[in-house]
Amino acid sequence: MKKQIFYLISKYVFAFFLITPISVLGADLFKPDINWSLQQLKKKKINSSFLKILKKNYDKKSFTSVIRLNTLGFLSPPNHMSLVSDEAVMKSLDFLNQNKTSFDIALKEYTVPPEIITSLLWVETRHGKITGTFHVPSVYLHLLQLSRQKNQNYLFKIARKSTSSHGISSKDLRKKIKERSIWRAKWALEELIALEKMHHAKQKDLKNLKGSFAGAFGLPQFIPSSYRAFACSSADRPPNLFTHEDSIQSVARYLMVHGWDNLNTEHQINSLMKYNNSRDYAESIIELAKKIRKLIKEKKLRAVAADKDTLSS
Repeated sequence: MKKQIFYLISKYVFAFFLITPISVLGADLFKPDINWSLQQLKKKKINSSFLKILKKNYDKKSFTSVIRLNTLGFLSPPNHMSLVSDEAVMKSLDFLNQNKTSFDIALKEYTVPPEIITSLLWVETRHGKITGTFHVPSVYLHLLQLSRQKNQNYLFKIARKSTSSHGISSKDLRKKIKERSIWRAKWALEELIALEKMHHAKQKDLKNLKGSFAGAFGLPQFIPSSYRAFACSSADRPPNLFTHEDSIQSVARYLMVHGWDNLNTEHQINSLMKYNNSRDYAESIIELAKKIRKLIKEKKLRAVAADKDTLSS
């Protein structure tokens, strides 16, 4: 419990710093420019009707927090292992039991154990309790603007105020921010292209699609390109990652395609790191799954003992 409290305090203190208006921190406000983003998309021959939808539904209010959370998160990386708690074990097992049919189907089809999937969904969104409130298309339109030098300069000014205890030189910090900004902008363009394909295929109502500050959505927090490639539907309709059934099967398929191997722990870690490039993330899911298996075994042993007592009485 203490680990969880420390994790939450450190997470939200840093998040507060990142989303506090920049004027409070002594720098000018970020200024989102939707027209600049749309111009970049036009160069990639994105359909004009899709561009109109993006502009109409653009949420400029989230620009500052999205830019900062995505780019400066390396200054305070999350501790996923702190999410492995007694509560996590109990709730993950409850979720597994409540959706046993879907987990059985996923295991048969993709060979990924139910304990791994329920653990991953706990770490990602607490089984759908916190799927995010950011408008997903707007997130990527924001991130596209990271390629602009003025935005990188703003981020450097902000980061410099928080790095006294991180031991990062100004030169290395500027280089890190530039590299992350350019990478994020290129990635955002790819995800916007995936969103256009989702829209064209009528797979999602983009106007109301909400997710994380990183543009991931649903219980498993898929990004648009992952949705296009790996999302599964349990019915005759496009995959809906806000349902338990589709989320369970989609996670199983993703991990299987990325090398899941029930006999090789390192392959399991590598598969999970394709989902989220963090060893701490992968190891926390495997550790939580182990604790769930242990609890299942203990419950079975208690049930057997209770049956023996009944027979002997």
